[in-house]
Amino acid sequence: MPHVRLIISCGEDWHYDLTVPGYDNFVANGIVHHNCGKSIAGAYEAWAHLTGRHRWQPDVRASPGWAMVADLENTYPVVSEKLRQVAPLDLLDSATRYIEGKGWYTNGRRMIRTKRGHTMAFRSGEGSDMSSESGSVGWLWIDEPPVVGKFGGALSRVAVAEGPVWMTFTPINRPVAWLRLRTEGDPKRGILPSEEWVQFRPRLTEADCTLEGGRVIRSAASIARQVAGYSEWERMQRVYGEWEGISDKRRLSAFSEAIVRDDMGWIDGYPLHVGIGIDHGEAIGHQVAVLLLWQEVGGRRRVHVIDEIANEGRTTEADDARAVLAMLARNGLELRHVDRIVGDINSSGKAGAGRSVNGRLTEELNDQAGYPEVLVEVDNAKKGRIDNGVRDLDLAMMRAGLAIHSRCQRLIESCRYWDGTPATESYKHGLDALRYIAGPLVAHDVTSRGSASVEIVA
Repeated sequence: MPHVRLIISCGEDWHYDLTVPGYDNFVANGIVHHNCGKSIAGAYEAWAHLTGRHRWQPDVRASPGWAMVADLENTYPVVSEKLRQVAPLDLLDSATRYIEGKGWYTNGRRMIRTKRGHTMAFRSGEGSDMSSESGSVGWLWIDEPPVVGKFGGALSRVAVAEGPVWMTFTPINRPVAWLRLRTEGDPKRGILPSEEWVQFRPRLTEADCTLEGGRVIRSAASIARQVAGYSEWERMQRVYGEWEGISDKRRLSAFSEAIVRDDMGWIDGYPLHVGIGIDHGEAIGHQVAVLLLWQEVGGRRRVHVIDEIANEGRTTEADDARAVLAMLARNGLELRHVDRIVGDINSSGKAGAGRSVNGRLTEELNDQAGYPEVLVEVDNAKKGRIDNGVRDLDLAMMRAGLAIHSRCQRLIESCRYWDGTPATESYKHGLDALRYIAGPLVAHDVTSRGSASVEIVA
């Protein structure tokens, strides 16, 4: 079997991108090969900062760093292969080995070490291990967005050295709304970005595949063939570099962008009813309330979620009541207009049990609104209630009986991404709030009472 014995640098020369006409890719059985995907670009930057050899940034100094991958079991071998394709093997410590199908290891650890002693350590972007928050590194490469806690911990590691951080990802089947909020803010809600990032979004279009001199490297026909192979749910992200799409694993399979509309088209002559669903929690974004309207015509109910609120820190029942009343007020409503308020039985860390949380919230709403005391109803827990509630919402969307206003971005993101797994748990709270109030409505399990109360559900 032939081996490469020696590689000698011959300086810089023209670089050619090789393709097969009609397919724009090829199988490289020889040595000459080119791959310019996002992970390859990220891998090159990692090697450059680890070794201090950067072609376009001569001031880069060799330093230890981190490569954070989606998970160590499945994604680590894939990212390792990308690193192998551009690895400066002559600069690596003799104890560092690449094992086919497993990844890089140094003395049994997932790590790369250079002859100068600098290391590239690998960390998972999932799980609750917070060991990532101690010590410091010189740079950080994140391949695919991690969970929020891991992201903050990783940034703290590189903040001491004020080192560079770069991310490579396609936002598919991974929650990224939190990342977009941090980097772009939310103009609709008046939220400014908390961090400044430079974004580069390559788009699979003929314009983006045309060089400055006018030479087209991808024809419209070849692009169309590639795009045709993408599912509808991934097209916006893969073709246009968009943040948003719809997870193919989401629990609300009937959700589509058609569900997001600002006008429900209510029918004159039939009363509108008002409802509020609340999911209790202490962590940021876990205390969520949704405001909706519904109308019944000919035995068929149509529901429109028109607003939402979520906590930005720990709150008391008095704080929650003020937020609910403010949400009503900005929609021209008062507590006396509300037919039903449904609260979570699980207090999720709030002081006291779920019943007392809802009881105190009822008192605060009544006191602050100056409204007569209302009855607190209890809806006993039923086995399979969560699955049944999600199913009812899904069917309502399928039958065009449930719509969401565009201002309810948290809830929309929940519909797009929640798949029932721990990785998307942060998206569950908005759906829970919706399920408590809208589930029985679309399932026709409740009648309008014309008064406000806080009901406890499981």
